[in-house]
Amino acid sequence: SSGINAEYGDKEKEKEFANKNFNVPKTFLPIKREGKIANMLSHSKDSIKEPILRTPNKEMKKLAIPNFKILQEYMGDIKTGKNLSEQERLKRAIELVDRGWKNSTLRDELYMQLIKQTTKNPKPKSLELGWRLMAAYLYYFPPTVRFQSYLEGYLYKN
Repeated sequence: SSGINAEYGDKEKEKEFANKNFNVPKTFLPIKREGKIANMLSHSKDSIKEPILRTPNKEMKKLAIPNFKILQEYMGDIKTGKNLSEQERLKRAIELVDRGWKNSTLRDELYMQLIKQTTKNPKPKSLELGWRLMAAYLYYFPPTVRFQSYLEGYLYKN
């Protein structure tokens, strides 16, 4: 743990947290990096190409993309999730919660993906589903100590 005490809403601490933890190419100029980070952490219909958080963990790198697709389906953000039955939607939520509960290395990435999909989300139903899933995550598994203050700040601001 690098002892980061990132507080969501404190622009300098957010920037420091992002630079140390987010998967943003170093080649971006500082101004472009900030825009890229803001975009990375905003609702999207597009899939992700890599984990949001930097990680040497091969399993997390492998699971990040399918986890995000399951999240998008659950929230109805992509075509395959638009007309899910409540049972199919619940099945996806349980799958994500189960993955976070069983595998502590995935937890912060699951939280970051959910932060992404609940930030600037224009669809009320999708947003509601996202916050329901956030409540389940918080109930079943905590974030890491490194990520806790960032998440607390996000929750406080939203």
